[in-house]
Amino acid sequence: MEIKKFLKGVLVVGLLAFLLNSFQLVKVEAEKKEQPISLKNEALIMVPGTGASVDRFDQLLLKLQKTNEIDVLKITVQTNGQLTISGKLTADNHQPVIVIGFADSSEAGVPKQAVWFQKAIHYVQQTYNVQKYNFLGHSNGGLVMTDYLEYVYLSIDPKPEKIIFLGTPFNDVGWKYNEMTRTFTTVKENSGIFERYKAKALRLPAEIDVINIAGNVAAGNSDGTVPVTSVLAGRLLYGNSQSYQEVILTQQAKHSQLVTNPELVALLQDFF
Repeated sequence: MEIKKFLKGVLVVGLLAFLLNSFQLVKVEAEKKEQPISLKNEALIMVPGTGASVDRFDQLLLKLQKTNEIDVLKITVQTNGQLTISGKLTADNHQPVIVIGFADSSEAGVPKQAVWFQKAIHYVQQTYNVQKYNFLGHSNGGLVMTDYLEYVYLSIDPKPEKIIFLGTPFNDVGWKYNEMTRTFTTVKENSGIFERYKAKALRLPAEIDVINIAGNVAAGNSDGTVPVTSVLAGRLLYGNSQSYQEVILTQQAKHSQLVTNPELVALLQDFF
């Protein structure tokens, strides 16, 4: 009988010790979390294209850092919605940059990526008090932004102020859908991608400034991957924005080179 009482006492004490240690562990982990801050300057959010990671813009960032000190935060959204984060932003940084990528960066995954983009946006909103931001999307990264604005965006989400689309295939990449020219009036044939975004184009915010950039390699009317006219089909989606510009690059204009193009660097410094 005494042995049973003793064992019961040991169990109770052990349980209390476990709970106390658990409480202390939770407290320690909570203290490790970064305290929320408010950025003084608007963040620039970058999203890479299909198959690319959050390191896609590293060479571009190195060029930008030659003239300004830039804080960089990288966020990869896993397929279960969890965030993998590296880097840190400081409150008074001149040009804070947030790169958002996805563990599943497949072409077919763009609609899911738009939902994951919102998860990352909510994180930066809560951690850095981001209410407004600028955006740069390369290739299908621009489609992620468009999908987000049309199908996912909530009125409580931070708002994009200025957007640069870089080689974004608004009307897919096939010549079946796109004229082989650099002069655009309308699409040759609607692709499934274009139809998806044209259907909800009225949901796109009008109070934004947009620059839509295409590459034209050796007068081939494409950047080697995306036809110029597919990029310029974005005019039919964003043309009613408060400001809309189109730029066609002809030097260092291959699809993969667009992110480090010297003209892009100058545009970023002037536009943002």
